[in-house]
Amino acid sequence: MKNEVNKLSGEAELLNKTSDAIYVCSMYNVITVWNRGAEKMFGWLEVIALNCHKRAVLSCFPRENTGTVQPGSAPEPVCHLP
Repeated sequence: MKNEVNKLSGEAELLNKTSDAIYVCSMYNVITVWNRGAEKMFGWLEVIALNCHKRAVLSCFPRENTGTVQPGSAPEPVCHLP
């Protein structure tokens, strides 16, 4: 069990080292993994995106065309917790 936890921790660290946007959804389209690249591309912090429905997060962007995050410029996504 400890080896599995260490392996998953290492994989999660690798996901955050890449500049690519990576997210993973459950079979119900609920976001279960959201890396720093996804934060930069879509503008949502991981703590907000996790456990939200993919459509709620990806259909609205909390930033202007400049690519900078604008707090309060878009409502938080409506999350559907499992």
